[in-house]
Amino acid sequence: MRLQSARSDHARLVSGIDPRQIGYWLHAVELWARSYSQYIAARADNRELKADLNVARELENIELYRNVQWEGKDFDPIAGAIDLALEALRWRNG
Repeated sequence: MRLQSARSDHARLVSGIDPRQIGYWLHAVELWARSYSQYIAARADNRELKADLNVARELENIELYRNVQWEGKDFDPIAGAIDLALEALRWRNG
């Protein structure tokens, strides 16, 4: 346990990010939550949601928040996959 703790402390010192935070961001439920919220913000005709998404992207300059939300071109295939999934479930019309 002490070795694992030492490795975690070393990784935190080197990257500035707690490895547990990275694990959290990569967890399937968290990935879905962030991708679906970005999907809704991108597709909605709502300035406030779009502004919130832009704020989240601007946090990318802070190492702790790097790669938490996707840039538009990187998100396009994800949004397309969500479109297909929602259409298959008949929750969205194509």
